[in-house]
Amino acid sequence: MTKQPHPEVGYFGRLDVEKRRKIAMQKHAKMAEVELERLKKTHYMHCAGCGWELETMIYQGIPIHKCFHCGGAFLEEEAIEKFLGKDTKFIESIIELFRF
Repeated sequence: MTKQPHPEVGYFGRLDVEKRRKIAMQKHAKMAEVELERLKKTHYMHCAGCGWELETMIYQGIPIHKCFHCGGAFLEEEAIEKFLGKDTKFIESIIELFRF
């Protein structure tokens, strides 16, 4: 029998995510457009784990960004919804947790 998490865990987790989202939005507002473009050029399509360039693969019509250095795989929000379906409550909670 698996132990169910306490409702407080989800509540405080959501509060923490919202606080971090607000801080990120404040930082974003302060950055100049030029700096944002520089960051995008530096980090876009690079692995979050090791920094290696990501390769895009198509699986059942869904783009998956794959790192062949460390084995990481990354999906964008729309790809997650396509892969698991929009009606899945689990995936909605995961997407909400990481939504910007």
